Amino acid sequence: MGSFLSDSPPPSDEPVKISADETFVNRFVDTPGSGQSRPSEETEGADDVDDSYLQRPPVPFLSEAAIPETQKEKERLKLLEELQERESKAAEKKVDEISKRSLRYEPLPKPCAGERQRVLQCYRANQTDVLKCAQVVERYTQCARRAAAGVTGRLG
Repeated sequence: MGSFLSDSPPPSDEPVKISADETFVNRFVDTPGSGQSRPSEETEGADDVDDSYLQRPPVPFLSEAAIPETQKEKERLKLLEELQERESKAAEKKVDEISKRSLRYEPLPKPCAGERQRVLQCYRANQTDVLKCAQVVERYTQCARRAAAGVTGRLG
């Protein structure tokens, strides 16, 4: 007996730390000489057994230093989403504005349409002697030159 007492460490005021795994093992494994045994099937459903830790998923560990960073990331993400929404609306507005301006197509009246029609009528009437239509063709040609000069004058 004397050697048993001398081999043991001196008593300490510090509490003994037991990990969660050791506690779990102590609850459900037979320990020789402890007088404890595994819970029977009758006591497994009893109120005094707390098995809620088996049903809950583990809580992910997040260090305190990472919490502000996570919050900053959430704020940045929110700002980016707001910016994307504003830019999207602005782009849609610009597309509508440009579409309204560029899609206004008004066909221009064909110049010299009357003179052209008279030339065609003259040719049909004088198929054997087309020289009789020279004056009508000359008027059509002058009209076409004036129209071309007007168009190039507006563009140039």
